[in-house]
Amino acid sequence: MTAFQSFDELFPGRFLKAGLFNGEPVTFTVRDIVREELQGERGVEPKVIMSFEETPLQLVLAKINAVAIKAMFGPDPRQWVGKRVTLYGTTSLMPHPKRRNEPCIRVMGSPDLAAPVSCEWTPPRRKPIVQNLKPTQADDVFKKALAAIQAMPIEQLDSVDALLQARFNERKITAEQYQQLFAAKQARLGV
Repeated sequence: MTAFQSFDELFPGRFLKAGLFNGEPVTFTVRDIVREELQGERGVEPKVIMSFEETPLQLVLAKINAVAIKAMFGPDPRQWVGKRVTLYGTTSLMPHPKRRNEPCIRVMGSPDLAAPVSCEWTPPRRKPIVQNLKPTQADDVFKKALAAIQAMPIEQLDSVDALLQARFNERKITAEQYQQLFAAKQARLGV
């Protein structure tokens, strides 16, 4: 029997949902940004879809999130490709009064930021929303794993594979970091 941690896990789909974050920020690398027609509450609507390197799940990019990414990486969306964005699930920062306390995905910041950045977005007929974006430490898990591989007795290194795969599946390390950690383990084993 599978233990679901959130309602959003019960009904998986094509897009990221706030409940899939399980209360943890997750860093993704932007692969692509496209505009697509999607069925919405008001019929078929044009939406901006962001794809990532680390997951097949995509993000329907809300304007509040696009404004945050623009503040971090500039107004040219082509420059966002290859940048890392740390997202998190929350029930705050929801600009629609009828959807208060509804889970949503927001931008926390990026490991690519050198310093904190503040941005403001004003939804139609509402108060401005200020977001304080910060440099995130997506590399902490990677650095700790690398240090553990370097310090671990060689006879225990074979047990690392399952842990690395779990960290990758949990999106705590990127595909590139996974490969680097696996290579570090192989180097220690002399393979």
